[in-house]
Amino acid sequence: MGNEFWAAVIGAIVGSVSGGVIAWLLQLSQDRRQTRARDQAIARALIFKLVRIHSDLSGFKTHVDECEIRAKRDGLPVGWQSLRAIGNLPERVSFTPDEMSYLLSLKNYKLFDKVLSLDVVHSSTIGIFELYKERRLALTDLLSATMDGMVGTATLNDIQKAFFDPKAAELDLLVADIRSRVEQDANESREALVETSIAIGPTLGGPLELEFKQP
Repeated sequence: MGNEFWAAVIGAIVGSVSGGVIAWLLQLSQDRRQTRARDQAIARALIFKLVRIHSDLSGFKTHVDECEIRAKRDGLPVGWQSLRAIGNLPERVSFTPDEMSYLLSLKNYKLFDKVLSLDVVHSSTIGIFELYKERRLALTDLLSATMDGMVGTATLNDIQKAFFDPKAAELDLLVADIRSRVEQDANESREALVETSIAIGPTLGGPLELEFKQP
């Protein structure tokens, strides 16, 4: 066999290998672009949900604080008599497995722990406000009040009071639970939001700017 034959064989082999390597590199590059685009979409969805969660939890705290300010102004006790029910509560937010898998892939495990249960916290806080709204409405429906602006005054006889007081006490316990959690929820959600915005910056190609407005 002549040199031309072996040259042709070697050339064919090299060409085949080169073609395979090039195809593999092109596929790898495409896969990386697709993975990056997917991660960017997941990162955006996650940060939007965290913004929503913090906004809602911060709004609950603002509502409770404003009701307490009005209570002191109007000479009302801080409890069910002064904490108004929220008419339109926000919808619940749930993290997806893909969002949590992406966050875990960043290998910031402390951040992962902070974010992991925030959707559950958000949902349970909405639930307690729903329960409060329902029970407060049921309680106030028992009363006929004389109104002075937004403040109503009701007079109960002994029988009515014996029936009313235990339910009012239960409602006050619910208010105490709400007051004890809203500030912590708002602070923890803000911390998770800020840290997540920093962690996903490389995925999105740069840091995110967050602006928090004081109520």
